[in-house]
Amino acid sequence: PARVKIVPDLLAQLQSPTALTNLRDVTIDDLLGRQPLPIDEAACRAVLSDKVVLVTGAAGSIGSEICRQAVGFAPRLLVALDNNETGLYNLEHELAGPAPVSYVVGDITDEARMAGVFGDYRPQVVFHCAAYKHVPLMQHSPGAAVKTNVGGTMTLAWLAEECAAERFIYISSDKAVYPQSVMGATKRVGELFVNTLRKGNPTQFATVRFGNVLGSRGSVVPAFEAQIDAGGPVMVTHPAMLRYFMSIQEAVSLVIQAAAFTTGGDMFILDMGEEMGIDTLARRMIGLRGLRPEVDIPIRYTGPRPGEKMRELLACPAYEELEATVHPRVRRVRWRNHTGTSLWGNLRHLVDLAEEGRGAEVEAALFALALPECQPDCPGWAACQSTLIANGDYGPSATLDA
Repeated sequence: PARVKIVPDLLAQLQSPTALTNLRDVTIDDLLGRQPLPIDEAACRAVLSDKVVLVTGAAGSIGSEICRQAVGFAPRLLVALDNNETGLYNLEHELAGPAPVSYVVGDITDEARMAGVFGDYRPQVVFHCAAYKHVPLMQHSPGAAVKTNVGGTMTLAWLAEECAAERFIYISSDKAVYPQSVMGATKRVGELFVNTLRKGNPTQFATVRFGNVLGSRGSVVPAFEAQIDAGGPVMVTHPAMLRYFMSIQEAVSLVIQAAAFTTGGDMFILDMGEEMGIDTLARRMIGLRGLRPEVDIPIRYTGPRPGEKMRELLACPAYEELEATVHPRVRRVRWRNHTGTSLWGNLRHLVDLAEEGRGAEVEAALFALALPECQPDCPGWAACQSTLIANGDYGPSATLDA
């Protein structure tokens, strides 16, 4: 089969006599048809330069990319925290060089350990990426999801406040909008909690919400690549399922830009561009290998998994209003927030239920907190309710227009 390659542009060919031979494979990022826009590097440098920067979930896709980009802004010390020892080991070898980095193995649900980390390093900027993220798995483990995604976030935020950190950036997900999954509900509750910390606080708390990043752990891209390598079939959930996608590099650069924008109490949403069909993505990936969908590589439709929506929204049109910032791909959200004291009491009760292993009660209490605004007459409610579609054989002709 003929594989698709990208040749250098005309200017590169004129500047280098060997440019014609510098062919490269088309990457999955090329499929987005989207060029990243530059960020205000001076503003980002002012936030990170000569600062102690803590990244939780540093061995994960987003966390590790924040580490890679953060070292370019000359922090005094980068503290990479994760409970994944092997992931930190690999990151240490990748970042080996002059940048000062401390690698810390620890679990964000271990309050004593986290208090020691904050006491030892006194971070000035915290990027909180650590979370359980796999939607179907968390459907069956609500207690674990709450302890990590809610309890861990509460612990870290309070420690950041206690040590007078300058900024605390909470990484959220489009699955927090009208959450239909345990994972999405924990992220929504995390947003609500962080939003209560905005008044009269020396630490500037902010949330950044965005959709899927290509190639991340849990992304469909590595799964599709492995299935194509094995000769198929490629397993697609549903021919009409849509998702927002962005490259990891662009998402992280915009997260850092948002950190420079915040004055405390902000939520930012990244402009993810147009939605893409999961089926379309699979077929394009097959085509990049010079193969033909349904001829060389079969496609099988499995139906949405527990907690999955047919499409995600980046914001709720009923209770979130978007405002422009000076960067065209970072928007600020104005929204109603819960009263902090009542929310905190309910959150503490929720985490207690999770620690006691009371799964059914955990899930009920979680959604009671995550969905108070969502009503059937809310714009977008019907679309977000189209979560569960009966599994079935959708057939090879059930495709989505590109």
